[in-house]
Amino acid sequence: MKNKFIRTVPLILVVISALITVVSLTIVYVAVIKLINTVSVFTVVFLVSAAVINIISVLSMKELLTSGIRLYGNRFIITSLDENNEFYYADVLKIDSYKDTSASLKKGFTERYTSVIIFLKNGETVTAELGITTKKTINKIISEINQRL
Repeated sequence: MKNKFIRTVPLILVVISALITVVSLTIVYVAVIKLINTVSVFTVVFLVSAAVINIISVLSMKELLTSGIRLYGNRFIITSLDENNEFYYADVLKIDSYKDTSASLKKGFTERYTSVIIFLKNGETVTAELGITTKKTINKIISEINQRL
């Protein structure tokens, strides 16, 4: 099977993050125009803060676009984990998922995260949180991995 990357971030989050990046670039542009017209301490502080905001928004957009699961011929990598994120299909017994879909106004934001539960042949169980993602995406991930097992 060919290599595949499945992004776990919902499209609306990517769109919102792209809008924030565009707005921060516009603010930097306005700050440069202001600096060209009038040089003052306020203008320099405004330009520096706008540049910092722009750097943060670009880095967060990069992180958003690289978040997901990479599927290779003999292994898969969960990019949301910092270490021990590579699993070989030969070592995986089964894979399951959990997503809380019950309606509640009392639950926190992180209680809505989707989890992938990986059962390894050596008896270990690994749980990886993928963040907020759709049920369609998690089903696609599970079916792709199950096809390769």
